[in-house]
Amino acid sequence: MKISLEHVAVLKKADIEINGITVTAGLNGTGKTTVGKSIFAMFNASEGLPEKILNARKDSIHAAINLVQDSYGDIENNLRPFQDISFIRRMLSYELMLFWWNEGDSKRREDITEWLSRNIKFEKSENMEKACDEILHILNRPDDDYIFFLLESYYRKVFRDQINHLSKNSTARFEWEIENEQYYTEFSGNELSGYTYTPSIHQKAVYIESQNVLDSYNEREEKSVVSNELFRLLDSRTSFQETMEEYINAKEVKNIVRVIIDEVTHGTLKNEGAGAFTFYDQNMDHSVDISNLSAGLKIFIVIQRLLENGSLRKGDILLIDEPEINLHPEWQVLFAEILVRMQKDLGIYIYINTHSPYFIHAIEVKMAEYETADRGKYYLMEKDAEGLCYSVDVTGNTEKIYELLYKPLEI
Repeated sequence: MKISLEHVAVLKKADIEINGITVTAGLNGTGKTTVGKSIFAMFNASEGLPEKILNARKDSIHAAINLVQDSYGDIENNLRPFQDISFIRRMLSYELMLFWWNEGDSKRREDITEWLSRNIKFEKSENMEKACDEILHILNRPDDDYIFFLLESYYRKVFRDQINHLSKNSTARFEWEIENEQYYTEFSGNELSGYTYTPSIHQKAVYIESQNVLDSYNEREEKSVVSNELFRLLDSRTSFQETMEEYINAKEVKNIVRVIIDEVTHGTLKNEGAGAFTFYDQNMDHSVDISNLSAGLKIFIVIQRLLENGSLRKGDILLIDEPEINLHPEWQVLFAEILVRMQKDLGIYIYINTHSPYFIHAIEVKMAEYETADRGKYYLMEKDAEGLCYSVDVTGNTEKIYELLYKPLEI
């Protein structure tokens, strides 16, 4: 896949190819993380859009009813054992949508009015009319309107409303090409100004930030979209399907997980419920609080968990921000080998940004060892005279990276 970014945050221009493992290096503040966030937004904003549209429409109906309703009727009474009013209200919106769509071509305003009068208690007749008008408008709203809303909202959350460069009046453009199919999104003034969309994209991006996600799992402050998505995947109980392809893939996963357990973690992450994780140490036959684990251990645990529960699958993109942080050089080499095996054996695409020449060299050596060197791409991020950042393809000439990153040591 080919990624092209223009005028996104600090970036002037970045052209990145992901064909296996892609490594981006450079000094601080040269846009490496911006590239990773862009890839994350480009793939995940479009992933599962049909279901997201359904939920967004349901939320709109829920809000419309809440504005004018006085109390719920039969549905609330029937569902009261759940003791969760928010669940009841979501169910109400969903039931209304099903009722409307099941009517097919014969659907009429009178049908909505009848349904509302049967399931919701309105003190005033004009409240019924207001609700009916708004719900009809929502039910007939084109899917394209929701796609526009959902795409813009997702990008803005990922970039915290700073998609466009803060001082440049230019259009931010995200382009990506997969198997000769091209897509794009554009933003002006941090608002979506154009896009293409197809529901055929089934890949997702998984982002591991430089601050280990396990360290912030129980913190109360607002978390980034990136962290929340990773929390959701770590909490997932996805299982492999019983097909021959999944069976073969599951065996490859077990082989890689076994290496991680035997060489590093000697245990596994356990979900204790209610959003709590502990680590079960096989050597001690005891659970260990996450906060008591070594910092270097945690990134291995995260990768292990994502593989074990099936959250990382063939065709997905794993984005890792500075994986070498907290890793002893020996573990950097082992981590590089695990990533190379994940790419070769599982078909997972990997994007890494790093400051470590040691780790980059480990990736190069391990890709050569596993005969996948032709799937490696290497980029150096640099700044122009205006302070804008751009990518330089140094594949086949990685000495440029080493020259830059070793300079402080030479000095």
